Amino acid sequence: MFDIHCHLLPGIDDGATTLEQSLDLARFAVADGITHTVTTPHIQPGVYDNNLATITDAFKLFQAALIDNNIDLHVAMAAEIRLCPEILPMLDHFRCLLVQVVSKPCCWSCPIVMCLRVPIR
Repeated sequence: MFDIHCHLLPGIDDGATTLEQSLDLARFAVADGITHTVTTPHIQPGVYDNNLATITDAFKLFQAALIDNNIDLHVAMAAEIRLCPEILPMLDHFRCLLVQVVSKPCCWSCPIVMCLRVPIR
């Protein structure tokens, strides 16, 4: 089973706060039958000041820890982005395969865009 939206990367958004917590969540995911997941930390300037570098660093740490702890979960890297003018220059670093626009009833002016980062050949 594939999970294409999770907040497993440690300490960079409102998901897992520590690497140990990330690994515990990964173990729960595997126990529930998840084999592949796309980590999607928030990018929202002023709230979650993530970028490609901070996400990549956290992703590499998490990916290595999965291997070191024999957790059989295949992971990919993406981001959940709050669309705002400050975000537009960052989109040059992503090739968008999946765009999901969701508006919360309490905040119709805050669409969410999910971008998968894939190599451009």
